[in-house]
Amino acid sequence: MVVINNNCHGMVRQFQQSYFESRFQSTVWGYSAPDFAKVAAAYDIPGFTVAAESDIPGALASLWRDPAAPALLQVMIEESTPIFPKIAFGRPFTEMEPQAKPIDMEGT
Repeated sequence: MVVINNNCHGMVRQFQQSYFESRFQSTVWGYSAPDFAKVAAAYDIPGFTVAAESDIPGALASLWRDPAAPALLQVMIEESTPIFPKIAFGRPFTEMEPQAKPIDMEGT
């Protein structure tokens, strides 16, 4: 399992930034993200956390040490990192931003 952790409800925060004048109640203000590696450990699942991009290759190697066993990698990113693709308010699923059609995304 890989968890991308920005310590907030990132997709909702991005929506609040775009449409609600950056009123971040309950996504940034009033919210604290758990340490998902510790949650995994509570279930006897090995968990790893990386905050530096240079640590990712080693963490992925640890994650794949035994592909049949469960493991969790928590990747810390900046709170303000934009999340894409996203659906714009009032637009259908077929018109995601940036302009990617669903069939194009299936190949990624």
